[in-house]
Amino acid sequence: MTEQGLRELIEGDALTYREVEVLYGIALGETSAQTAERVMLAPETVKGYRKTAIAKLGAKNNVNAVVKAIGFGVIDISKVLDEEF
Repeated sequence: MTEQGLRELIEGDALTYREVEVLYGIALGETSAQTAERVMLAPETVKGYRKTAIAKLGAKNNVNAVVKAIGFGVIDISKVLDEEF
């Protein structure tokens, strides 16, 4: 994916920064409550971001959304493996 394409995916109609944060939470194995605490949001808000991110990526579930996000370059797998996000 080109840098412009990635920027459009994150900043355009596809994914917001918050949705990407939530996708990182899924990739890290966090619960909605854990992600909510890390990003300082209500758990229900995190669940909403998760739902919209999955829909925007055209994913079938959480795992599929993370795989697609990694494939599109939205999630840096090295950060997930090092738990640096």
